[in-house]
Amino acid sequence: MRNINSIIYWENKRRIKKLDSFREDVRKYYSNSTFNFLDGRNENQTAVQLRTKINEQLLSIESIVMKSGLPLMATHYPPPALGGFVKNINLIHNILTLSEHQIDYNVALDMIEISSGSYKDNIQSSILRTINPFYYLKELLMIVSEWLVSPLKPFLPNRFSNIIKNFLYILENIVVIYTLYLWWGKDIVVFVKHLLIFSK
Repeated sequence: MRNINSIIYWENKRRIKKLDSFREDVRKYYSNSTFNFLDGRNENQTAVQLRTKINEQLLSIESIVMKSGLPLMATHYPPPALGGFVKNINLIHNILTLSEHQIDYNVALDMIEISSGSYKDNIQSSILRTINPFYYLKELLMIVSEWLVSPLKPFLPNRFSNIIKNFLYILENIVVIYTLYLWWGKDIVVFVKHLLIFSK
């Protein structure tokens, strides 16, 4: 899944809709269930159905939140009277069992809301990427670089294959810009500089 600064408008819109829908499902789940430490969580029929729906989306929501630049983990400190180990809890992966870790589920909902806000702030940039032809050229060059490196991957560590792929991508950009310069002259340099700003 691509980072927030590498997606076009429709993908940005899809992620906002998915986050907002997921947040509402989690809120409804907790509204239709109760928890105590003796019996665990008691769910009515609505909560049972929502549990299935939420579980089916966990991996996707995890990726969307992570790609917006937010950490998924929260540190849980056990009460001093009870003792125990300090644990790092994945708020999304454990969103239906946060009560067992004595974490308010609203902490996870807040994180989802912040992530959704990040994508909403990204709408204008995603529109500029969508209408920028150099964005698609960049994507094409990345695909070509990946294809050129793929035969070497079994023989090289990931670090070196990524270095080669990035080098090829830079080389391809230089070739394309030089070709455009030969065709259209100095005016294309100014044109490329402006469009590359919007492709970020």
